[in-house]
Amino acid sequence: MEGPGARRHIIVGGTAGIGWAAAGILAARGAHVALIGRDEARARKAARALSPHAIGEGADAGGLEAAVARAITALGGIDGIA
Repeated sequence: MEGPGARRHIIVGGTAGIGWAAAGILAARGAHVALIGRDEARARKAARALSPHAIGEGADAGGLEAAVARAITALGGIDGIA
């Protein structure tokens, strides 16, 4: 999935558990992922540990809707959300 066709995904709850596992699989396949968690610092730390193409957003900074909007902007659009 690398290159111009790389897919972009938002993973809500992506800092732990099933969300973290799903993000890892997508990132390993070359996807650009945005991890959204309750705590912005934790989400950013998890994204750094995952991939250079991952970003972290916290729902604590304006709520979930705002976090998703920031992630879509940062990724330049999305192809999937989980």
